[in-house]
Amino acid sequence: MRKALVSAGEPPLITLGEFEDMAKRCNLKTPDDRRSCMDRLTDMGELRHFSKVPGLEDVVVVDPTWLADLMATIVTADADKMAELGMENGWTSMAALEKVVQSVCPASSSGGSWVDGLVKLMQHCGLVYVSPHGDAVIPPMLPPKITQSIESHRAALVAQPGTQSGYPPAGPRRWWSAQYKYGRLLDHRLSRLLCRLLLLLPDVKVQEVWRFGAQLRRPEGDVLAMTCTRGQHKDYTIHVAVCARVPELLGARVSALLGEELGDVELKAIMYECAACFVDTKLSETGTYNAVMLHKTAAARANTKTCSQCGTELHMAPFIRSLRLDEQAARWGPDQQEGDSEGNRRLRHLLAGIELHADWLAAAAGGQGQRQGGLDAGAAAGSGGPVGGPGEPGSASATGVSDSPLRLHPVCEHPDGPHPVEGYDIPTLYDAPGASWLRTHARGLRTLMRAMELMWRHGPQEAQAAILQTLIKRLEQEEPGELDEYVSCQEARSSIEKLLEEGKRTADWGRSQGPLRRVVSRSGAVMWLCRCHADNHVW
Repeated sequence: MRKALVSAGEPPLITLGEFEDMAKRCNLKTPDDRRSCMDRLTDMGELRHFSKVPGLEDVVVVDPTWLADLMATIVTADADKMAELGMENGWTSMAALEKVVQSVCPASSSGGSWVDGLVKLMQHCGLVYVSPHGDAVIPPMLPPKITQSIESHRAALVAQPGTQSGYPPAGPRRWWSAQYKYGRLLDHRLSRLLCRLLLLLPDVKVQEVWRFGAQLRRPEGDVLAMTCTRGQHKDYTIHVAVCARVPELLGARVSALLGEELGDVELKAIMYECAACFVDTKLSETGTYNAVMLHKTAAARANTKTCSQCGTELHMAPFIRSLRLDEQAARWGPDQQEGDSEGNRRLRHLLAGIELHADWLAAAAGGQGQRQGGLDAGAAAGSGGPVGGPGEPGSASATGVSDSPLRLHPVCEHPDGPHPVEGYDIPTLYDAPGASWLRTHARGLRTLMRAMELMWRHGPQEAQAAILQTLIKRLEQEEPGELDEYVSCQEARSSIEKLLEEGKRTADWGRSQGPLRRVVSRSGAVMWLCRCHADNHVW
């Protein structure tokens, strides 16, 4: 088939239905057999199927070499190809990009076109970033700054207007910066990381972008910058700097992004920088405080320390806050306990960060912002959970449990604002003694409910969360288990996700469509969206 398509002048792409017909003729009758065959051919490099890329869900690439050649027409040093793209310093237009892809992959004889899907595949791989204005950035073709010193980046950033110093949670903006030190980082990983950074915030203006880093500015004046530098020993440092009223929160979002993209790469150290040094461009180096030292400082309850570079008497509290909020600093978190598993460390660190975030929201909004924060926390913890009030149907009290079903209230994480969707009942507590859903997952649900309890601390749901926690704790004591807390939490999350995606059981023993869908956006973020919003925000 590959030769037939080439001789006919068509791209080596077939539909999933055509592949299944061929497999059936080869005596692969069941879907499992056909999937195993596709997996084996994929491992051998004979074909590729991108089921998660919009526009290519129903397409099988029967010649991966052709796909690599297609991408080489975009990431190229050939002067003619660059002229065809109209590329200048890594920038081109979406129209020019689609035109080039169309020339390599014309419509098939059946009239189908896969140009849109192929461009989205390039975005997924980190080869293309498309701006809201129709411009396209090719990260590997951007001018490099990887050998430029961090000090020169710092000097350019501090020159930004409107970046005064101040104190959280309100008031003038101030700088926060950190360095994440890695071993070797491959270019394609940095390219995808850059694309995800550009997509991290929907309202930013790209002031400058290079290989591999960017400087972004929000309409209200906040500045976010990230750059990657390479040292003499081939070690890589990713430097993150934020200027905002509460810069630690935005810095924590960038750190979480680093963890998602580079989680399998050894993180050698995290260094937080002295803000006084950062804004003093006369200094060639800034005072830095690594996570290990901050962990010891927190244990010793030390309040101040003199910066070795600028001589400023520094309060350690802001650095400890940064440590608590930074998801990648879980192993050095001040709240860790001896003997914890890696999963439990991450869990305890995440809860400490949520608590700090909740207190900040309450201080900044006088308690009003906490209600919105609670809604976000409910969505983040699985977008559902037993929710009700004392005395309501399906609710629980500290002294007894209603025989009525508990009710699942999912929340759609729509970017323009979360909103609740229609809920449904989950199994009653005593419908199968010792095996009910709530009893089975009590240990894991206690941790998830603790996250929501923290976010609801200053809101009207505070008492309700405490009641549910009391119930879940009692159930956990009745059914003691030996499972690790992190494992129990993951099992509870998986169960909630299954309820959300599969829906409730129908009369024919099937399941209705769930109220929410798990969607991965083009920024790589995972969101739970209702059916109305899911299709609009996949890419």
